[in-house]
Amino acid sequence: MKETKEKQAVATGITREMVTSDHCPGTCCVQNDEHEAVPMMVHVRPDLYRAFMRCVWMLIHEEGMSPLDAQNTLIEDFLRHHGC
Repeated sequence: MKETKEKQAVATGITREMVTSDHCPGTCCVQNDEHEAVPMMVHVRPDLYRAFMRCVWMLIHEEGMSPLDAQNTLIEDFLRHHGC
């Protein structure tokens, strides 16, 4: 069963107001109290998607992070690990 974009947004916890990005014309961003988040689309196998979402869920429930902070943490860790 394929999820709609709205269901995916709710599943990832991104339910904030969508706003047009000033630094990325033509894109929408999630605006929260701390910063603006730009959407990033990555095509991965279903098992990798589930693993990523499982890690996000664990950070949300075990560390008390917001969904957006959990996603940013995982991406930052990946980039740091690879020296980017």
